[in-house]
Formats: sequence, structure tokens, C-alpha cells
Amino acid sequence: MKIGIVGTGNMGQAIISRLKGYSLVIYDKDVLKAKKVSKKFGSVVHTCENGKLGGTDVIILCVKPQEIKSALVFLSETGLKKKTVISIAAGVKTAALEKALGAVSVIRAMPNTPALVGMGMTAICKGKYAEDADLKRAKNIFLKIGDCVMVEEKDMDAVTAVSGSGPAYVFLFAEELIKAAVKAGLPLKTGELLVKKTFAGASNMMCSGARKLSELRANVTSRGGATEAALKVFQNEKFGEIIKKAVRAAKIKSGKLAKSVDK
Repeated sequence: MKIGIVGTGNMGQAIISRLKGYSLVIYDKDVLKAKKVSKKFGSVVHTCENGKLGGTDVIILCVKPQEIKSALVFLSETGLKKKTVISIAAGVKTAALEKALGAVSVIRAMPNTPALVGMGMTAICKGKYAEDADLKRAKNIFLKIGDCVMVEEKDMDAVTAVSGSGPAYVFLFAEELIKAAVKAGLPLKTGELLVKKTFAGASNMMCSGARKLSELRANVTSRGGATEAALKVFQNEKFGEIIKKAVRAAKIKSGKLAKSVDK
């Protein structure tokens, strides 16, 4: 199977780096960047000067919502018959992609940046003209960069708000915890190491699936202890409500991003 990658940003490169064994064709409007990425990963570059993506079976649009319009114009000039087009642009619905491309098999996907280290989480859904086999093929591709789950399209904005944006929430929490460590008297490097290793260890425990999150939390929280005192502050400051408001804001924004394509 030959796969085309349109866009060579962080996510595009993350996907390229994990698709060993596939024949890859990459395109970027920045020709020099495309050539640099091609040299880095050893794939073949197609640009406006030397060809399109006609020989590919699957084309993955690795562009931001703000760039999707021009990418679709470029792609519409390519013969898309019998191809599957996968878009990772946040908020852009399959109907909008089909409107621009025609009766084409379209898959919408939302990966996240841990794909850069092979631990991405991707949610996918299919458009009007996509078959189950197309969805399965897309899932197999994204399993190369981590885990993958199939969802209904109505849930994709929520997926974007939770797992698509989620790494940023984790990084923000880690940044603030490091600042708090320094404020508590620890050297910066020591604080960074403690926080990063704590997050890594806790994540591994959480993903093992052996115990519920509430049980894992309870095991750290002794009655009348230091952890309980900290958690009471989170509760009093309505930490849970802050998280819900943040996810809601991201979900609403994701839905609004689609309007830029319809204009």
C-alpha cells in the first residue's frame, strides 16, 4: 500500500516516522521543507513541479484547520477515485471534506502529539462514502503511532477537547507542579526530575488497567496525611469544575473551526 502525506509538520512527521514498511509519498507547500523531511525519513517527495499523489492508495491530510481549504483545493486536482482520504484537521467534518472532494471515501481522525514517541491516542470516524474496510485500514495505520478507537462523528469535537488537546493540560499541570516544587525549596533540576518521573510512573500505573483510578488515588491518600491535605485544596478550589470548563471551551472551539472551511 502506498500512502501520501500532505503536510510535514510535527504530526505529519510523527506519522511518517512510524510507517516503516509502507511506500510513502510526501507533499508540503514548502518544497524545501518537504525535501528536508524526505531526506530525513527516506521517502519520496511529490511537489507541484514533479507530480501529484495519483499513485497512492491512502492520502493523509496532516494540516491545521486554517490550512485545510488550500489543501483541499490542491487535493481536488488529484485523481481520488478508489482512494481513502484521511484528515486530522480538528473540527473539520467529513461532510465538508466530501463537499470539496466529491464522492470520495473520507475518514476523519484526531491523533495527539504523544504519537511522536509512539504513544499516540487517535479516534477515527468514517464519512458518507467510506466503507468499513476503509475505516479498518485507517485504524491499522494509526495503530502504528499508538492506540486507536472508532467513534461516532458527533463525538469528535469532544475527542479533540479531551485527548487531542489533553497533552497540553498534562504539560501545564507538570509545569505548575515544577514551579510549586521550586517554591517549596527544591532545586529546579530536582523538581523537574521528580515531576517528570512521577507523571511517567503514575501514567504507567493508570494505563495498566489493574485498578480503578479512584482506587489508585485512595492508595496514595492516607487519612489525615499530606496527600489528603493537598487534595482538599483541589476540591475547595473546584479543580474538577475548572477541568470541565476547559474541556467545554476546547469542544466549542473545535466545532467553530469547521466554519472556516464552509465559508
